[in-house]
Amino acid sequence: MTAAATTGGHVGYESWLERDRLILLDFDPAVVGIASQPFWLHWREDGKKRRHAPDCFIRR
Repeated sequence: MTAAATTGGHVGYESWLERDRLILLDFDPAVVGIASQPFWLHWREDGKKRRHAPDCFIRR
């Protein structure tokens, strides 16, 4: 886990690459939210149910 100024708390990561990207994004003033696993995104596409568990979700 790494501390994030954007969220005021810790953000989990699974690799050094993810950690490095999260640190860079934490310095971006356009980023207002960071969430890491575990969470699922659900949506419908072409009438089919889809889902994906991203490593992280960045809100700008």
